[in-house]
This record gives sequence, C-alpha cells and structure tokens, in this order.
Amino acid sequence: MRFTQVSRYMSTSTIRSQNVTHRTLSRFVAPELNSLRRKHQTTPHFQSTAIPSGCRVQRYCHPLSRSSLGFTLSALLPLIMPVTTTRTVTTTTTDVDGSVKVTTTTVTESTCSATKDTPCVDVSIPPIAEQRPHTILFGAVEGETRAAEGHTPITPARKREDPWFWLRDDTREKEEVIEHLRKENAYGAHMTKALDPLRATLYEEHKGHLKETDVAPPYRYGEYYYYTRTEEGKSYTIYCRKKCTRSADGEVTLSPDTPEEIYLDVNVIGKDKSHCDIRSVTASFDHSLIAYSADFTGNETYSLYVIDAATGKELESGQVQGLAGGNTWGADNQTLFYTTEDAAKRPWKAWKHTLGTPQSADECLITEEDELYYVGIGKSKSDRFLLINMESSETTEWRYIDFTNPTAEPIVLQPRQFGLRYYPEHHGDNFLIVTNKDGATEMCLMYTPVTATEIANWKTLLPHSQERLIQDFTVFKDFVAVEGRAGGLTRLWVMDVVAGMPDPASMKQVAFKDDLYEVYISANKVWDTNQLRVCYSSLASPLTWYHIDMRKPQTTAAESEAALTVLKQKEVLNFDGSLYRTQRIFATAPDGTKVPISMVMRKDLFDGDKPAAPLPMMLYGYGSYGICIDPGFDAKLLPYLDRGMVYAIAHVRGGGEMGRYWYEKQGKYLMKRNTFSDFIACADSKCLHAHPSVSRCRPRTML
Repeated sequence: MRFTQVSRYMSTSTIRSQNVTHRTLSRFVAPELNSLRRKHQTTPHFQSTAIPSGCRVQRYCHPLSRSSLGFTLSALLPLIMPVTTTRTVTTTTTDVDGSVKVTTTTVTESTCSATKDTPCVDVSIPPIAEQRPHTILFGAVEGETRAAEGHTPITPARKREDPWFWLRDDTREKEEVIEHLRKENAYGAHMTKALDPLRATLYEEHKGHLKETDVAPPYRYGEYYYYTRTEEGKSYTIYCRKKCTRSADGEVTLSPDTPEEIYLDVNVIGKDKSHCDIRSVTASFDHSLIAYSADFTGNETYSLYVIDAATGKELESGQVQGLAGGNTWGADNQTLFYTTEDAAKRPWKAWKHTLGTPQSADECLITEEDELYYVGIGKSKSDRFLLINMESSETTEWRYIDFTNPTAEPIVLQPRQFGLRYYPEHHGDNFLIVTNKDGATEMCLMYTPVTATEIANWKTLLPHSQERLIQDFTVFKDFVAVEGRAGGLTRLWVMDVVAGMPDPASMKQVAFKDDLYEVYISANKVWDTNQLRVCYSSLASPLTWYHIDMRKPQTTAAESEAALTVLKQKEVLNFDGSLYRTQRIFATAPDGTKVPISMVMRKDLFDGDKPAAPLPMMLYGYGSYGICIDPGFDAKLLPYLDRGMVYAIAHVRGGGEMGRYWYEKQGKYLMKRNTFSDFIACADSKCLHAHPSVSRCRPRTML
C-alpha cells in the first residue's frame, strides 16, 4: 500500500452577499455537515513550514472535526452562495537609484469553472465520490485462486463492503471515473495554485541539472561496440553501434574514426504517436538483424518488430502481437522466443516464432495454468541454452532447450518444490545455481552437471552465510563475478576459475572508497576477457561506469581502487559533489532491531558537525516485496538539498537491504507490522532527532 503525507493549503473564502459568522452558519448547515462527515474522505494534511502569501493552513485533526471547521465551511459555502477566493500579490521593484518599492495588491478570483456546455462548478469544493453498495469477498471463493502458495484460504469467505469499488476501472475507459478524476485534478490545481511559481522554478532547476545531449559508454558485443545516446530537444533514445577494429596481433579496439551506425532511432518511431514504449532491443547472433518490442497504446502489451540492421528495412512490423514485453533470439537469425499474458496480464505462455511465418503458426512451448506463477524467458550467457522460468512468490521451476538440438522439447532442470527457489546459469560442463536449498535464506551457490540436473546431484560451491546475501552472478572464461549484499549495502565479489570450475578459496570482495554506495554489474558481453564492467554511484556522486582489471590484486581497498578504470561518469550540470556529505545512522525498533538510515545533506550549511541553522528533513521509506532502496545518486533531490533539506532513507524491514531475512522472516505475512513500526521508529528515533541537522521531519512512505 502507498501512503503519502502532504501539506494542504486552505484558501480564504469571502461571502459577497452578506456577513455570516461561523457559529451562525454551522447551525444553518448542520445536516449538511453531518452528511459530509460520514461521506468525506481525504488525505491527512499537516501544518506547513512555509505558507504562501494570502493562504492559511490548519493543523491536522480530522477534516470534519470541530477544529477544522474552516475547511468544512470552505466546502459548504458554495452550496449556499457564490464564492470567490482572495489572495495577496506582493510586487517588488527597484528604481534606477537603487531604492526598493514594495506594492501589495489584493486579487479576487472566482472559483467557478464553467464552459458554454457545462454548468458552473466550483473547483474549491473537494469532489466527493458517490458511495454505491458493493460486497467484496476475502478467502475461499469458488472458481478463484485466493490463497498464497502453500497456504489455505479463509473458509468461509469473509465479506467487506466497498462503496467505492465502482472507481476501479481496469479498462481506463469508464467516463464517470475519468470525469471524477478530472474534478480531482481541477480541485488539486486550484488548492495548490499558490505553489505554481515554485513549481516552475523547481522544474527549471531540474532541467538545469540534465545534460540532454549525452552518450553512454560503448560495450563490446561480437564484432561491434554498442551504445545509446540522446539529443537535446528529442524525447527518445537513439541506438547506435560501431564496427570493432582488430590489430595484427588480434587486439580488439574502438577507433574514433569508425563511422557510427544508427540502427534504431526511437524518435523516428515515436513521431506523431501519443505513446511510444520500446523495450528489449536485441541483435541476432550474427548482428545482421535487430528485434524490438513496441507498445503504442500504453496498456503495456507489446508487438514484435524486426529490422535489417544495415538498411533499417522492416522485416516484421508488429504482426506478432500480445507480447508481455521482451523477446529473445535463438541460435540463428530466424528464430525468436517470447511470452504472452492471460486476461489478468499474467505472463503465462512461452512461444517460438520463425521469421516470415504468421503468429498462428508459432509453437507454444509452455503453458502455466497455475495463477500463482508467471513465465519468463531468456538465454544463457554462453548462448547454448534457452532458459524458461516459472516463478511464484515462493517457488521457481526452470526448463531449458539445448540449441545444439533446437527442435527438442523443453527439459525440466528441477521440478518445482514448494519453497525452493533456484536460478541457473551455464558454465562449461555445469549449471551454476543460486538457491535457497536446505533453508539457505541468504542463498548459496551450487553446481550440477548439465547431464544430471536433478537436485540430488547439486553440490555446494559457496555455502550459505547469514552475513552475506548472494543475489546473482556473471560467468566468464577465467573468473566469476558475484553480486550480493552485506552490511546493508550492495557488494561485489570475484573468484578465479581453476580447471574449469570457480574456486571459492580465491574469492575476494571488491572494495570502494565511499561508506554508502550502490554498485551492480553492467553489460558484459565478452566471454574471454580480463575486464569486469560495473556501474557505481552514491548519494553524493553520479553514476560512474568502471572497468575492473581482474589481473590486478583485490586484497585491500587501495588495491581494489587501483584496479578501477573510469569509463565515464554521467555528467550532471550545475553540480559539485564536494558540497555534499553522506552518513548512516541506526534507529532502534520496538523489538530492539537496529534499522539503518542513509542520509545526504549539504556540507556548507554546517559549522564543523553542527548546522548553522536548524534544517528540515524528508524521511523516505518503501519496505515491501524485498525491494531495496539503495543509497545511489538521484539528481531530482538536488533542488531540495540546495535549499537546506536533509534527505534520509529508512531501510525498514519488508525491503531487502539487510538481506533476504529482512523480508522473508521479518517483513512478510504476519511480520508485516514490522515495516510500519520500523518507519515510525526511524521518524521518532532519538538518534535521528539527536542528529544536529534535524529540526523538522516530514515522513513520506510507500509501504
């Protein structure tokens, strides 16, 4: 669920026809008040720290309680008599002699919104959705799957009345719902009109940090270097590549004189389209063809397109429809694989398509009838296997097709067992597998021969450790890079391949200089290489692409830093990272658990460790589905940090920042309450409020 706590400004209303006291009017409209009290629903509003000129604000209690009578009156007065809004406009001018003149003017505006075809509607009245009887059933409902995997649904089903169920519109086409949203937007625009100048200023500041003409660092794939770029004034990405240059000794480089090939310009595709979403832009095995998926409607259902990379000629132009999103090439340039969705938009079928044939001739490889599972499709890095994943929130099952026998049926790697999650990748004669087998909450790394994939044959490479979560890995000829988490941060480990197998004894962690950061493995398409490409950022440093030289030692932080080569740091205009500082502190939850909080703020607002003046803080939290909110760079925060705000992230349970245990055992099902109590503990933390920068804490949650 998502909760957002915001400030709401109340406009001052005046009565043109006569003076009526609040006490008199409250008696006059008592029936309306009682009715509205029962029906009105609104987001809590809190006293603002900066009140626009001509506006007043109330401290929250309840929108219809006695202490918020002014708000109630502003909603009811238009029902009785015409209403206007008054606001004060202050203008400051400077004469040539340097003198300053301040002029104050009272502006009276009508809050009535009308056209020649519609009656007058007062946009100062909060739109209140009509209540219509509707019963919702929870638990065992005939014909529906309502229980989580491995659990028994509530029997008999429980009932709950939802009088606003009619506002749900999965088609996005019900006019009465759309009209209600129009009224909500009009009301919101009216109530926050005083903030329009600030919005415009912030928008320009956001643009001022954005470099619109930019190029991502190229990565090698086959005989090409692929990259994307953007151009000022254009909304979409341009996909490009350049041919590799080979020296006499076989070294592959990218020459600056090599001409650029633009193989896909999304600005051309999206021209004159109200919506354009392009994803899964992939090259065939010989790089002669490019496939991509396109959605021009906004319903997140895609069609398949294939073009000639050299000429741009369309070979398939959307005849294959209903894709869940991605597409995957086979071992040739004639075969593509994709998934489609059921009526609930659950990916449930995997298909094989041959170029030049109708979709009706496509072969269905998998149909997942269990509504708790969804189907995904991909390819091993070796390009030898097609991998098909069927996954629920608790369990996975994988099937594979060996492209040495591409007409074979998908083979089950390991049949599904409730609670068993595993994720395979091909390496040499084995599948390497990240799994929670035998209760490994933080996952372990195992292997099994390609010829004997059942769980009885799995052997341990990296054992389970409660101090380290293994999330993913990338294989190379001479080393394996492991992604995971430890100490509440993303981590990277590397280990050598010895005699065709990863050597756990050689594993070492890649160290970085910052205390708070986010790092992950980037595009690595070359199998035989000594370079690992990663992406790195912190709350105070923009996204940076590094190459890590695997030939150099990694036993100390200094050695790890010496092995890094900067490929590119994303340029953020009007930004100086040296002006900011980061810090991590810990709050104590009611059960004694230490909950980490990551913080970023301006250095120049401090005199040593103490701020020159009290600073406001925004505290953000998520805490669901095991999703991590890592302390990476976000340019959207800069206008607020530069105004003196401290930004903090509460890494509450329900997320995965402290490992899988943080979600699986401490923030899920009956333990979900920890998500909320953790966030409250962070907001109320003596440690946080004892921090010298904090004066006011504004929580914002997505729990």
